[in-house]
Amino acid sequence: MKHATEVRLSDEVTLHLVQAEDHGRHLSLMQQIYPPAFAYLWPDEGAWYVENIHGAKRFFRELATPGAPYYHVYLGDHLVGIFRLQLHAPCPDFPDEPALKIDRVYLADAVRGRGIGGLLIAYARQQARRLGKTLLWLERMDTNDATIAFYRKQGFTDGDPFRLTMELMYEELRGMRRVWWRAEA
Repeated sequence: MKHATEVRLSDEVTLHLVQAEDHGRHLSLMQQIYPPAFAYLWPDEGAWYVENIHGAKRFFRELATPGAPYYHVYLGDHLVGIFRLQLHAPCPDFPDEPALKIDRVYLADAVRGRGIGGLLIAYARQQARRLGKTLLWLERMDTNDATIAFYRKQGFTDGDPFRLTMELMYEELRGMRRVWWRAEA
């Protein structure tokens, strides 16, 4: 399936489908926006995570994954975040239910509170409905109070807790939850 190269979410906010030539800009963005929010999870302040998840090898593999559009989020002309969906990803908690996963969403601290996250969730819901999915889900840390509050405000329900297996992360901070939202029939 071909995905739109640009999606307008509002007068100011657009999604741009990530291309291979965007890797340098993508990695630089993540080196800037990941540590302020998540450095507390890592002895190296998140450098290993950013390189492992957003370095060239994984980046190019994820770009080549069918049914997983990867976007850069722009506010006007400014690159302010990333957003990746998995259009056909069953939730482990509801394996028989047609589902869409929000795989990645990161926004720069400077744009938090401006409604961009809500626009991204609305777009994901729209895509889920368009594809006949009844469940929209994602995984979130259980230590980030702002994120927890945001997803609850967006109508997501907390699922059961689980633990990440990333060895370099502080053991006591590996707690996660799947959260989900059901489309109305």
